[in-house]
Amino acid sequence: MVFAMLARWFAIRVAGPHLACLTIAVALCLGAVAVKAETGIQGTVVSEEREMLPYASIQLLGTNRGGIGGRDGSFKIVDLDPGEYRLRVSYVGYEIATRDVTVQDGKMTDVRFSLIPQPFGLAGITITALRPDLQPDVLLMERRVRESNPRDPGEIIREVPGVDAVRRGALGLDPVVRGLRETQVGMYLDGTRLFSACPGRMDSPLTHCEPSSISEIEVVTGPYALTWGAGNMSAIRAETHGSAEPTLKKLQGRFETGYDSNIGAAEATGSIFGNVGRLSYRVSGSWRTGGDYTSGDGAVVPADFTSSGGTGKFGLMLSECSRLSVSSGYQEQHDIDYPGRMMDAEFFKTLHVKGGWHYDQGPADEGRLRSFEAVAYLNDVTHRMNNDNKPTAKPDVDRTPPFAIDAESNMTSAVWGGRAAALFDFGKTLEIETGADIYASNRDGRRLIKRRDSGVVTSDDIV
Repeated sequence: MVFAMLARWFAIRVAGPHLACLTIAVALCLGAVAVKAETGIQGTVVSEEREMLPYASIQLLGTNRGGIGGRDGSFKIVDLDPGEYRLRVSYVGYEIATRDVTVQDGKMTDVRFSLIPQPFGLAGITITALRPDLQPDVLLMERRVRESNPRDPGEIIREVPGVDAVRRGALGLDPVVRGLRETQVGMYLDGTRLFSACPGRMDSPLTHCEPSSISEIEVVTGPYALTWGAGNMSAIRAETHGSAEPTLKKLQGRFETGYDSNIGAAEATGSIFGNVGRLSYRVSGSWRTGGDYTSGDGAVVPADFTSSGGTGKFGLMLSECSRLSVSSGYQEQHDIDYPGRMMDAEFFKTLHVKGGWHYDQGPADEGRLRSFEAVAYLNDVTHRMNNDNKPTAKPDVDRTPPFAIDAESNMTSAVWGGRAAALFDFGKTLEIETGADIYASNRDGRRLIKRRDSGVVTSDDIV
């Protein structure tokens, strides 16, 4: 309109009355063309508190039109044909909003979306150092854990004050909790007791758990660890991702891969999860490998390892208060280097099986049962080591013995166990939990040493 008025003034004052009509007509046509080009939808995306939501996702359903909003929450879709459209707006942490919009010829239709917050949990690994008066003190976001490419959970728990770990070769950090180590520290995976298979502790029990599957780690020091099992002076409990939440009604999946150039390690993980009726599930798989690398002083550090495994977790809702759960996992680790040790690991093969029944009716009448849990499990590890890539596998006249030796160790560690616990509610001031844990551990191994040239056995020991 302003442009048309200026053009009209120019035509009358400067060009004369005969040119005025032509100039005005051209200006009006240009104005009409400009309005025509702005036929579409424009608007803003804000929160309930009227804060602008930058870079929201905008989509016209049923078309290939859409895009990303601006930094100030504004958006515009132009060059639309007149008609009815359905506009969809989404923003992380807020409910998706849709609205029917009528677009008229030569006009921009204004809309304003006020999105409703939708609480969501950021997946991560919570590491807790527990005493009755302590709250969780370390939270590692899942993205940070993935990007750090940990070779085992021992690298993760080094974040906790007072916790360190002893390096056990290319794959395996054995936790040390305030000076307590090895059998003084109880290891638990999803509430089941774990033991190492190797008598030289080349495998920390946490080695047999893929770090990508962990959702939470708790570290307990002092006598409070006894509530988790007999003989604990300290304890570490790792919890893995469970089956899908009952509210998730559709199939979802996830795949990730990464490479750590410092140690030449690569990994790939994937999982699918969802619900089918009353059945929830999560199936996951992972693969990791690493190779020799050069340290800062130029020395080559033997660090070969390969690890792969898969897990499956299933839950069946029997009622609103009652649930059955079954989980199983299998892991294989091969060709693990142990610098400075007599032998390397040929393999570790680990099987985890667990089943349980869970009852939880929430807050109960005073003196009534609030929840009950019964669990049974099996953890089995088989292990073999050899010296094929060690100097002792070759003859050396300057060594005792001078001949080449063939050393081999075969070990197993099997744990059967179960747990039952009941929680009684006695009002707002008192709850009582009672139960029992039981497990049986069978660990067995033999080490065979013989001459490589003649095959004569020089040693056969129970280890």
